[in-house]
Amino acid sequence: MFGASNEAITAARREVMLEVLRNERNALLRACDWTQVPDAALTTEQKAAWTKYRKMLRDLPSVADLDKVEWPVAPA
Repeated sequence: MFGASNEAITAARREVMLEVLRNERNALLRACDWTQVPDAALTTEQKAAWTKYRKMLRDLPSVADLDKVEWPVAPA
């Protein structure tokens, strides 16, 4: 980005960081997709906890401080 303004560099950095965050978030969502199928062997409380966790993951790109992402913890 030779000759680019600081604003352009900051915007490009943010886009790269968002892409990395989304990729990691998507991998975590894929890893727990099974929790949302109707015949998953989970209690109602467990399914609710997984649903909440997945919502927190989906919301991350809009609420995260990209310099210090606080990832939600998966239910036990």
